[in-house]
Amino acid sequence: MRTQQANRYARWAAILASLLAVVVIVVFFVRRSWQTHTAEKQARQAVPSTVERTSNGFTYTKGEGTHKLFTIRASNVTVYKEGNHSLWMDVWITIYGKKGDRNDNIHTHSCDYLVAAERVSCAGEVEMDLQSAEDARRAAASPAGSAPPKIVHVVTRGVTFDRNSGDAVTDQPVDFKFPGGEGRAIGANYTSGDGVLKMRRDIHMKLTPPVAKGSSAKAAPLPIEVDGASLDFQRTAKVMFLHGPVIVRQHGEPAPAHTVSEERELRATLVTVNFDKQLHATNILATGDSTNRPQLNAAGAKGNGGISADQFIADLAPAGWVEHLSALGNVQGDYKSATDSSHISASRIDAEMVPKINQPNAVTATGAVRANSTKGVATRTIDTSALALDFIPGPPSRAGGKPRYQLSHARSLAPATVTMTSPIAALPGAQQSPQPQQRIDHVTGQRIEADFGDHNRMKRLQAHGGTQLDRDLPGRARQTSTSQELAVDFDPQGQWTSFDQSGNVRLKQADRAGQASRAHIDRATDVVVLSGPAEASDASSRTSADSITFNQHTDEIRADGHVLSTYSGKPTDVRASSTGTTAANPGASGSPSGMGPAFSLGSDPAHIASEHLVGNSTSGHALYTGHARMWQGDSIMEADEIELNRQARQLDARGNVQAVFQSAASNLAKTSPSSSTAGPVSNPSSVQPSFSAGKKPELWHIRTSKLSYFDAESRAHLDDGFTAESQGGSITGQNCDIYFVPPAQRAPGTHGGIDHAIARGHVIVRQGTRHGQAERADYTTATGKFVLSGGKPTLFDGDGNSIQGRQLTFFQADDTILVESEEGVRTLTRHRVQK
Repeated sequence: MRTQQANRYARWAAILASLLAVVVIVVFFVRRSWQTHTAEKQARQAVPSTVERTSNGFTYTKGEGTHKLFTIRASNVTVYKEGNHSLWMDVWITIYGKKGDRNDNIHTHSCDYLVAAERVSCAGEVEMDLQSAEDARRAAASPAGSAPPKIVHVVTRGVTFDRNSGDAVTDQPVDFKFPGGEGRAIGANYTSGDGVLKMRRDIHMKLTPPVAKGSSAKAAPLPIEVDGASLDFQRTAKVMFLHGPVIVRQHGEPAPAHTVSEERELRATLVTVNFDKQLHATNILATGDSTNRPQLNAAGAKGNGGISADQFIADLAPAGWVEHLSALGNVQGDYKSATDSSHISASRIDAEMVPKINQPNAVTATGAVRANSTKGVATRTIDTSALALDFIPGPPSRAGGKPRYQLSHARSLAPATVTMTSPIAALPGAQQSPQPQQRIDHVTGQRIEADFGDHNRMKRLQAHGGTQLDRDLPGRARQTSTSQELAVDFDPQGQWTSFDQSGNVRLKQADRAGQASRAHIDRATDVVVLSGPAEASDASSRTSADSITFNQHTDEIRADGHVLSTYSGKPTDVRASSTGTTAANPGASGSPSGMGPAFSLGSDPAHIASEHLVGNSTSGHALYTGHARMWQGDSIMEADEIELNRQARQLDARGNVQAVFQSAASNLAKTSPSSSTAGPVSNPSSVQPSFSAGKKPELWHIRTSKLSYFDAESRAHLDDGFTAESQGGSITGQNCDIYFVPPAQRAPGTHGGIDHAIARGHVIVRQGTRHGQAERADYTTATGKFVLSGGKPTLFDGDGNSIQGRQLTFFQADDTILVESEEGVRTLTRHRVQK
């Protein structure tokens, strides 16, 4: 809700308070004048020749006991025989009241007293000066001109007073002036028996509140005009009714040339004013009927606004200013300018006013409260059952004027939701639309509060006691996050700049989730930061770190400090999830956990640990750096950095790479092949050895500068030099291709592991005391066989003996050697290598 609306409520309260002052004055002058039994008559007909008597200096006083009620003075009284009436000239009536607290003077040129009808008729002009006895004494005791008299001056004519009923009637215009303004009505009735005064029709008053003591003339309140159909005042009940249509208008402060000043208006069917014993207005009520509700409106150069309700109530201080203002029953308020608009609805709105200046100090709205504002295509809405607003003084709108109170703080008194809609550019992957793309953010809390700056612009929004942030972005599933606390900061233009959540932060989007101690979302960079520590997960993976950062626009991801990713899905799951969204990254299309495994080195989940992670959830690229370590089952890999490429299903480890891979048959003991099978094997995977249980797993420990794993081929490539060692021997060379058992060929319950390997470039194979060298070495895990080829394959034993051939084949399990040369193939078993 805008402060301008609250200020308008205060202005209308001031209007009603001023209206009250005028009504009280009118009540006094009519009541006193019609109780005087005086009359005046202009343009007298010729006095009949028969005159009973004539006297000068007539004085008549009526009292109760020793107390005087009124005194009538006339310079001349003529009693006529004919017509049974008398003529009073230059008549003065002073009314003291039953308590002696009045000093009202009524003066007229002449009055007729009709004896038979017991009626006084004053056809000419009647003037009345009404003031209290205290004011009269104070004015008499003060030097001339030092104390301005507090007098109500009234002019009317055609007044008739019935002495028996005490009723006074006129159908002529009634004009009156008083220190706070002036007014006019047509016709009046006064019944002294029940103290009811009725102004018949065409009520119009112009109110000019006085300048407060010590204020400059520029600070004077602006005039107020009041129009009504009729007016009733019941003195005994101390209540006044101004019947409608009632219209109260106040023009705004002077506007610069060629612009329109603001105008404020109240419309109602009935305005009711209640008084205390001293006839000070204590309460003003504006109501409507079945077709028209009371309405407060304001129009000016900056915009137009209005608020309607079933009734408006103002409580007044004895000095006249509004202390409390209420709008009750289906309250609806709207404001619109060239650039923005706002609306508020509630069951009730209450405003506590600043003393003397009729501006709000605190406002409370209750009952299905909804307040929203729109600027361009951006909107902001709050929904709650109770909302409180606090105001502080701001700079006046003009030099020397009163301060304008502006909104400082707002707080919900019940659970609340704030919805913010703002435009965004089309996000990557989102379908282009001719309509502006919208970001919708919902903030919910058990209690919400906001701080405001200049021009009632929100600076900071906070939600407490269990909060929820729901975010809707084009083409993406809703993102939901919960926390204990939430804060939103805004820029001077009113756009949010950041979200901060703290305390058990939980995030969710589709099948993805995240958690952290704190979460920060930056609007300018589209960056989300989870910290303290943080975790992001989906159906097949999870990543934890001290902090995780997402760029919602580019889908770039960064994790720092104790990074650990766990991948439990299959490669097919990776490809299926690559088009998904993530809740761990509010606004991004993926997450580190959403990249999925790009490898299948074993049946167990894969884990990667490092100090840092940089990746992109759209491309599926991820780079782990800083003591990077990957393990899956018995397969382990360490390097300076490990890089995943999800789309290519490739893993690259670089710098000081160390890896441990298990042999495909490492948990089973193999029997030696018979001599009949000796020789090259064209398909090592087809060899099915016989097994016996109880052997320890065969593990290969690998060191290299670079290792690349291609999951589609179940192949690892070692480059820039390598060493591979196992319990049975070792291999070194320039590069090597290691082939693992493909997932589709793995027997149930097995882990896969190394099926065979091909080493190239200055290859050296060591087994016990013997070693061999060649340009190429082929190793098959199922048979434990090495085949050396290329260059000059040479095999050495522990005594320095060697043998060469075009291809040398030997087995880990025994000393059998197959030598292939130009002379054919021969087998050497359990003897020295011949020279």
